[in-house]
Amino acid sequence: MRSKIISFILVFMLLFSSATSVYGLDNNFTDIPYEDHWSYNALKSAVDNGLLMGFNNIIDPEGKATRAQIAAVINRAFGATDTADISGFADVSEKDWYYTDMSKALNMGAILGSTDKMLLPLKNVTRQEAFCIIAHVLKLRRTNIEALSKFSDKDDIAEWAKEASAALVENNYIFGFNGRLNPNGEITRAEFAQIMYNIIKTYITIAGVYTLSIEGNVMINCPNVTLKDCIINGDLIIGDGVGNGEITLDNTKIEGRLLARGGGQNTVLIKNNSTIGNVVISKTSSGAIRIKTEDGARVEYVYIDDGKDDVILEGLFNQITVETDTPVVIKNANVNIVNVKAEGADISVEGKTSITTIDFDKAALDSKIIVSDGSHVNDIQINNPRVEVIGWNKPIVNTGSSGSQPPSEVEDNIAPKYKGCEVTGEKTLSISFSEPVFDGTNNNFLNTENFRVVYLEPKYVEDLSSAGIEFFEKKTYTIQSAELFGDTIILTLTESLSEGRLKVYVNSPITENPVQDYAGNVLSPCEVTFNYVIKGDTSSQVTVEKADEDMVTLVFSKPVTATDLKLFHTDSNVEANMSTPVSISKGTFVSKISFEFPNKIPKGTTDLFLVNSSDPGSKAFNIYGEYVPDLTLVADVEPEKTRHMLQILI
Repeated sequence: MRSKIISFILVFMLLFSSATSVYGLDNNFTDIPYEDHWSYNALKSAVDNGLLMGFNNIIDPEGKATRAQIAAVINRAFGATDTADISGFADVSEKDWYYTDMSKALNMGAILGSTDKMLLPLKNVTRQEAFCIIAHVLKLRRTNIEALSKFSDKDDIAEWAKEASAALVENNYIFGFNGRLNPNGEITRAEFAQIMYNIIKTYITIAGVYTLSIEGNVMINCPNVTLKDCIINGDLIIGDGVGNGEITLDNTKIEGRLLARGGGQNTVLIKNNSTIGNVVISKTSSGAIRIKTEDGARVEYVYIDDGKDDVILEGLFNQITVETDTPVVIKNANVNIVNVKAEGADISVEGKTSITTIDFDKAALDSKIIVSDGSHVNDIQINNPRVEVIGWNKPIVNTGSSGSQPPSEVEDNIAPKYKGCEVTGEKTLSISFSEPVFDGTNNNFLNTENFRVVYLEPKYVEDLSSAGIEFFEKKTYTIQSAELFGDTIILTLTESLSEGRLKVYVNSPITENPVQDYAGNVLSPCEVTFNYVIKGDTSSQVTVEKADEDMVTLVFSKPVTATDLKLFHTDSNVEANMSTPVSISKGTFVSKISFEFPNKIPKGTTDLFLVNSSDPGSKAFNIYGEYVPDLTLVADVEPEKTRHMLQILI
């Protein structure tokens, strides 16, 4: 008996004593494998990131992992802090080292209690049980179990574990050994560390701004993190440790999913042309979570799986699927389709929201939707008899109710109006209208012949009646697709837009499927011209790039053209202080101009004067048709020989 007590105390102190945690394998663990061992990198990552802890230089990689130990590792990886009430379970006590970890894991949904009120914290975990725990916290979707067919012991996998096991195999998180998965074998600490390492390569645990390019999944388990100009070739997991803090994705591309297990009402903000295919929301900690897109960012698919408090969605979304009775608020959003599949679903549509279709599945019994004033839902389809609709005055397509009469259609003879157009990405533009529109085909992808995007070039024109700068069509972009998002249409081009003035045409007179509202009122053909500015404003800021005794090179922030542009310096001792006039070929715009001086400029600091022509037809102007004003610049002139010597040395 005494040896069992000592053994238990050793396991407790060895693996999970937070008071003696260690980080990094330079702590001389006596049982750590050599660097060429299959588990070395995984164990190093687990120790470095605080998932595994040792005591007295022991880490016990071959020890069997219990439910309590796995709960602790999962909690640390995801940064879990919220707890569930486990006082009603008979096999845990507040005096146990694992009491808090079991409470956190139960709140996360990582573990479940048995029907006889047991948590079984000291039970060793089989490999297939570990697969299920991981698949559940990662919210891996149901998959084809054929992925298991390559393993010789596939028939040993329990029915309840097949989908989770297949999901991990398909995502390359588990590989087996010698063609076997060994599902009923008890998992070791090294094996569990290896699976965690296969899944998560990078942990962000400190608040701040990060710029990364990473292969594999990334875990954020602390609040107030910004990812700026990042590329993640994998999933981004917003862990439970983010709590109600803020996460910002700024011009960030995620090739995999965004799994939001944490994040507060003050937002998971997706902005500045960030690209995210799928967002999975499953926040089991307390507090609302808000996902917001802005500045050209949009999300193709949002799946709401779980939550304790409100889930708030703002911005541009293609499709939203609700499989929880957690209240979902769609606010100031443009959405194509909302699929409601959960019993007791609670949907609110607020602010200036536009939704094309909301579909209540036959399983969505006893659900409710409230459409507030100022929001627009074009179509609601109900496939069961128990859905409450509030604040909507159009006919309901109800295939599940019997005998109910929808309200009459509201008359509408007012055509939609164009509201605005902006560039939202290198190859995308957003066109907004006064109400939801389509092209009469009930297809989210519209006829591209309805639209034309043109680059305009300025030219100086003089005739008998007038003189000045006018714009002419130089290039027509090829439109790859025109995608509908409620009252917004996203145009995607085959090439990047050039900075300058653009014109967008909507509803060609010859199109067979014109843009119209859902009452059939066709938008009148229209065109809009606007300036596309990547950085700064439309004026050409001028700086000196280099200056020597013979030549000065100026840089213009916006490309310019000119036929008589001169540069002067101020030294009165030089007989001729003017450069040779610069003339640029008509129709050509440049960002750099070099001015040659027949007489050398004295070295040292000197003032330079950029003088535009007095002839309006020869004046320099930029791609926005704005004249370049006369300017005074300061330059440090280098001796010509010194400059050439420096170039040789470099």
